[in-house]
Amino acid sequence: MQLEESKLAHKAEVVKLKEALAVAIEQNSPLNKTLSDLHENDRMLEVRERLEQLKARNMALQEENLKLGGRLERAAIQINAFELEQQHAEEVEDENRKLRHQLREYEQLLTNSTKRSSPVQTSTKSAALADNELQRKGKDKKKKKFGLFKRRNIDEVITEEKEEDEI
Repeated sequence: MQLEESKLAHKAEVVKLKEALAVAIEQNSPLNKTLSDLHENDRMLEVRERLEQLKARNMALQEENLKLGGRLERAAIQINAFELEQQHAEEVEDENRKLRHQLREYEQLLTNSTKRSSPVQTSTKSAALADNELQRKGKDKKKKKFGLFKRRNIDEVITEEKEEDEI
């Protein structure tokens, strides 16, 4: 019995010591403060590092956003210019189509009018055209005749450049 009583007393003493240890740990002991401060400092460092990373990422995203905004504006300007150019091309093509149609109409009118006119009139027209061409050729020959060997004034200076230009 004494053995059992001593065991019970020992157990009670162990329980009291454990409670005292728990109370001491719960109280602000210097070791407990140091450990909690270290954990808090580590947590604060991690939070600060994460904050710096997020700030850097934010700056990079803002720069990229500005670049993309500029590219978007340039693309919008190019699209507008392309649309205007395409519209102008369509207008030119439409005008070209109208002019071709008008040309065909004029050609038809010309062929119809030449068919209606007598062959004598066409031969006189072609003869008149031939005479006009001969007169033009004659004038051109006269001009060519004097073009190479043009007379110069006595006071005029002759340079090699002028001679090369004339040849």
